[in-house]
Amino acid sequence: MADVTELKSWPACLQAIDWSPDGIIALASDEQVELLFPSTEPLDSDRNISQWRHFPLQIPWFTVEELPVKTPAPQSIYSIGEEISSSFTFGLAWSPPGLAKHRRSALAALTANLVLSLWASDGKPQEEGSWGRRLIINDSIEEYVANSATGNDGTNSLVTEPAERLRLRSRVRTFAWAPLIPSGSTIGTHERWGLHLISVATDDNQVLLMSINSPATTLGLDTAWSADVMCSFSVAPGTTHKANGDLSTFEDLIDEQRYAPHLAWSPWIQTGRTSQSIFAYATNWDVRVRIVTYLDGDLILGEEIVFPDIETKYAGLLKWTPWKDNNKTLSLACFTTTEVVCLSFSVVDGAFVSRSSFKRDGQWDTLSGAVWDVFSHDNPRLHFATQTMTLRSPVSVLELSPDGLKPLDEDSEPHWRKRLASSVSQHSTRFDLKGNSVAKVAGLCISPLGDSIASCHTVHPTDMIEYGTPHDRRTTITISQFGDKNAPLTFQKQPASAEAILYTVRRWIEQNLKSHTLLPKTKDEILEKLLKVYHAPLLTTTTPSEPTTDKDISTLKRTLMITPPTIHDRLEILTTTILTPSPSPSNPTLLPRATIAYRLALALHSPSPPSSSASPLTTTLLASTKAALHLLTTATASPTFSETCTFCASKIPFDDLATATCEARHAFQRCGVSFLSIQAPGAAKYCWDWGGWEEGEWGTYAAGAGGVEDVGPGFHAGGGFVSFVS
Repeated sequence: MADVTELKSWPACLQAIDWSPDGIIALASDEQVELLFPSTEPLDSDRNISQWRHFPLQIPWFTVEELPVKTPAPQSIYSIGEEISSSFTFGLAWSPPGLAKHRRSALAALTANLVLSLWASDGKPQEEGSWGRRLIINDSIEEYVANSATGNDGTNSLVTEPAERLRLRSRVRTFAWAPLIPSGSTIGTHERWGLHLISVATDDNQVLLMSINSPATTLGLDTAWSADVMCSFSVAPGTTHKANGDLSTFEDLIDEQRYAPHLAWSPWIQTGRTSQSIFAYATNWDVRVRIVTYLDGDLILGEEIVFPDIETKYAGLLKWTPWKDNNKTLSLACFTTTEVVCLSFSVVDGAFVSRSSFKRDGQWDTLSGAVWDVFSHDNPRLHFATQTMTLRSPVSVLELSPDGLKPLDEDSEPHWRKRLASSVSQHSTRFDLKGNSVAKVAGLCISPLGDSIASCHTVHPTDMIEYGTPHDRRTTITISQFGDKNAPLTFQKQPASAEAILYTVRRWIEQNLKSHTLLPKTKDEILEKLLKVYHAPLLTTTTPSEPTTDKDISTLKRTLMITPPTIHDRLEILTTTILTPSPSPSNPTLLPRATIAYRLALALHSPSPPSSSASPLTTTLLASTKAALHLLTTATASPTFSETCTFCASKIPFDDLATATCEARHAFQRCGVSFLSIQAPGAAKYCWDWGGWEEGEWGTYAAGAGGVEDVGPGFHAGGGFVSFVS
């Protein structure tokens, strides 16, 4: 994969880059959001595949139906952003997997008009036309505030008029996704999907915790996206600070508490039937946390704990350490203008454990990005960058040891910072600036498996006026690996998508494999490593009380898709897809695909089939698998079994799992699940009435030539990789 990619635009904000769990990089540029997709073509030494494909999403554009024209607000609540901004994107983040179609991630984008919207693909994510705005969160907030006594109670409100309060509380200032509640999972499959939660801070000192539903999360029962407020609370300022009193000076106006500038959820801590996350949020003068408990479909807020004198408003960012198996504590990094503060909490009950800090000598500008590296070293390492001072400061990585935060040695400079320095040097040389160049870092993000870090930056001259047209603007995205790039390939025990595995494996191969003749041996070694890590569902926990339908689906998945033989076949399909040097006349994944289909059909029609509800999904699944089981059994028992060609009425022998050719040489594709020939024009799109199946990520979703989701052999667009597509 390419280590450096250049886009013809400038970042629109700080923290402008994010990497989705299914391998898509999003960059907030000045007039749009760029989506970058890594190459998934077969390995071929004769072609250059080290390129990222990208296209823009016009996120700042709203139709009148989506965002009706608003009348000017009163002077007391006037907002330049809402009234006259160009609606550029100043905040974005990918959701956890499972929310969008095919159980992929959705993109949340906050624009300068204080509107938070969700974007997702309804087909192939690599196609620009499949993306669209699915939900505007502000509409759900406005409905909640207007119809709920809690939302419109006026507690700690900056205004008294109900109409003004409604307008203020409908403006979104910042947001944060909650991690997924842990469940039994392996690559591309979760036993069950929990709530998709997002926290939102409004312009009236309100924080709302909301659940997001989509056609994927409701298994097709609802065709539209929706957001529901599960609980909310006010961010009450301290007694020594003015809230909405007499703002007689400019300093009073700047210090006025209007909203929580930063929000962050910790990974979930599970104890029996309950799941707990430590929710952190900031005011102008301190950082506060609450324990959020999820039990039987409800969210319960704990008491507020205040950590004073941590002013993050103008420095920015709260960052939790990700989960690791041997975690004893979860740590929260808080950045102020003078120091980095790390608060540690117990993973047992969420109790506060310790506080450590590090002075940011000479780094006076705003933080532009921060990520935790918990997989390359025994102690977590915090990588961070500021907007302009990154290369001028000697410290950009801190290690969290039992003794607190400590900087690394000077010879341990991270790879991403070396690339940044190289970019500045090249810019100076190119324009003969004699060293008068500076890099502005716009963000850092981490790869889905946590083994690489991506940074985005622009380079500018110093001590002179910079002039150029928008056509001359450039943003550089660099990807660097944590640790030694020549180190053996390893996988961590964490939920992962097939796309994440694909990216990591291909990147390692391109950096370490000298000859493609070594691919077969390498394939066997990688398959063995994957089987050791993903041989059984990860993070399996005590199943909480849940609806009968959810239990049935979990049982169905365990029976059909998370058995050792099926996991082996799925991983074999994945590794074969990644490590195929060029298209082959004989598809080596046909046998494991057929084996999975046969095993699925056999399990569903066994004397004791897994329990399920009488839904359209169940009916379609049983009918299709029954046909596949009958066909395979008959074909195996009778070599003379055949179908009839609708063009010439001649027989079609069953001699290939992928294609069907009659005696008169009319050729058709076979359905990847039922193995019947697809003969009617356009029938590939309808050979299976997928219904809720596609939302359950149990396989790919179309078969044959022209199938709507045929994205490559053994690989589908749904975050998993069990593909029955020919």
